[in-house]
Amino acid sequence: MGTLRLNVKLPEPSDDPEDVESGTSSSTPKARLVMRSDGSHRVILNTPVRKELSFGDVSGNEPKGQYVYFMGTVDVGEAGKLELLQLKMRHEFAVKLFEAVKSLQEAM
Repeated sequence: MGTLRLNVKLPEPSDDPEDVESGTSSSTPKARLVMRSDGSHRVILNTPVRKELSFGDVSGNEPKGQYVYFMGTVDVGEAGKLELLQLKMRHEFAVKLFEAVKSLQEAM
């Protein structure tokens, strides 16, 4: 159990005309799901949100219950190894998180 946060870093606009013309400026947001345990505040989840990863129910659609599934990495063990992760929360919060992540993925 813990506190889940969706951390989003929005892109900074580039003033350099060459970057705008070439499209090399970073115009996509970067996001991470970070969760700290209650009590000790130890990080128990720290995974990036990527465009290609499914998020929501098992098939990647809006969650119908209180569980949200996604592919991510856990900070324990092998770094970078993707696993199917599950979060349990109230249904209304699951839907809000799903909508926020989907809108971020569309912007990526």
